[in-house]
Amino acid sequence: MSFEFELPDFVWSGAFFALPLIAISLYLLRARSQDAQQQLVARWAARNLVELTPEIAAAYLRASFATSRLIGAIGLVMAVTLVASSVALPDGSAVDLIWVEAVVLGTIVTIVGTWRARRPWLDAGSRRIAHTRATRLADYVPPPLRVGAWFAGASCLTAAFLAFPHLDGVGRLNATAAVMVVVALGVAEWTGAVAATHAQPARDAVELYAVDAWRTGNARLGLQSIAMWGGVSTNVLAHYLQPHLLADVFRMVAIALMFWSGVGQAWPQPIAWTRRRLWPTLAPGERVSTQAVAA
Repeated sequence: MSFEFELPDFVWSGAFFALPLIAISLYLLRARSQDAQQQLVARWAARNLVELTPEIAAAYLRASFATSRLIGAIGLVMAVTLVASSVALPDGSAVDLIWVEAVVLGTIVTIVGTWRARRPWLDAGSRRIAHTRATRLADYVPPPLRVGAWFAGASCLTAAFLAFPHLDGVGRLNATAAVMVVVALGVAEWTGAVAATHAQPARDAVELYAVDAWRTGNARLGLQSIAMWGGVSTNVLAHYLQPHLLADVFRMVAIALMFWSGVGQAWPQPIAWTRRRLWPTLAPGERVSTQAVAA
């Protein structure tokens, strides 16, 4: 007598999406060689037109590795949860669960990135004082990206409200994911505003400019990602909406949000907006040095 055990299709679906997540998480957690670290810093400096100093390079590596390792650890936990939940949940729920996990992971990454932007970037010392110039979140993030993020939050929350009476079982997790997007929006706005007004230690103009470049990357990515995950959440919830015309409207809104998030990755160039707002004396493409800017 022999027994055969076949895993249901929805378990394989969960594993199919979990494996790439595990691979990405392990990539983020891996140790980097000295050459790899130098290449990483060089790419960041070239993209942001920053003159590298040993202190700036060390600060960037320290902050970026701390963020990537935290996100990698969260990704592993989410991957294990996805596989375990696929086994425990009834058949047919895995697809919903995959989208919920994607939205939740994306919003957690947004929260982590914006939270890290509040932390000191350069170590304070006897030769480094805190510069207290007035800045706002609008100096680091263009208004269209913020409007897109707010529209995404409103869209997925409205879709969750309208769809909730028609949801049952794991479908209600989609509404929870929509709430997570709104939470990430609030965190991104709040921590971004706090980070923008928080004085950062800097020894000279080059270090102050490097801090602005770091803040720009965190704030920009956070709010830009909200449009993407809000669009995904809205699209999933649209399947539960009645009548069909209303569902189609929300699907078009979802596509517009995801498209806008993609456009925001390239336009306007992140550092170009910050340079125009906070460093107007710099010429386009001019690399920052102590001779180029005033402290």
